[in-house]
Amino acid sequence: MKTLFRISILFTAVSVFLFFVQAANGDEQQTKTLVSSVVTKLPHGYDTPVAVIEGGSDWLKKFPEFVQLQAQANSTWSQTTSNFQNVAPTDTTKAIVLEAFESSLNTDNYLQFLDQAAGLAQQGQINKTLLMWSLTPSDKNVRGILEYNFDKPIVKDILQKAKVVYANDPNMLKYCDDILSGAAKKGAETYFNDNTADQRPPQAASTPNPSQTETSTSGSVSSSPNPTNVSSVNSARSFWASETGFPFWIYGIIGVFCLGIIGALWYRSRPK
Repeated sequence: MKTLFRISILFTAVSVFLFFVQAANGDEQQTKTLVSSVVTKLPHGYDTPVAVIEGGSDWLKKFPEFVQLQAQANSTWSQTTSNFQNVAPTDTTKAIVLEAFESSLNTDNYLQFLDQAAGLAQQGQINKTLLMWSLTPSDKNVRGILEYNFDKPIVKDILQKAKVVYANDPNMLKYCDDILSGAAKKGAETYFNDNTADQRPPQAASTPNPSQTETSTSGSVSSSPNPTNVSSVNSARSFWASETGFPFWIYGIIGVFCLGIIGALWYRSRPK
């Protein structure tokens, strides 16, 4: 009886673990599918990172898949960022994710995202221009976030990482130092109070040039996105069964069933 009880506990633990692993993988694949679908719907000539960023979330909201990216951003951002190159392999797909995050993440999550993004930029996994856009968000939801929170440890960490990324860019180095010193906060308050529309703070010569297309931290990247073929996935919802080969929710049912068995065994073995 004790052996069966132990086996049941072990099997339940494994089932629960597999449940969460499959759920995490599912979130990543779902995000990749949604992003790829948005790319395929971008009009010709607007499928560049600059066009995506300049258009912003208000323009991207016309795509249902982007709206879904926004809706799930606060629960999936960490998993997405941890596997950014797989989820968004091109600068255009990364720009779509960045716009979804900028327009949806709460303050704490956006700061944590920036911390991870700055680390990825140090490793060459996010190019400098995309990181710059993330550091200077235009959406009212998070614009001025670094300036207003300059004294928080996480902001200091973000900016120290950014200074490594922009070691050869005097304008960005000054931008980071101005925030770290608190000098930029007053300027941001004045700027944003005088400008009610969504827009980024002035970045002098560091502002991305709208005429740019794809940019890269090291070397050149493809001039056009290479979206994943999503024809085999009719919708993100179909992923759960079609891509995993085994519906992950079954692990949850098995876990609950095993818990029931454990409870019954415990009830029968308890002292009378």
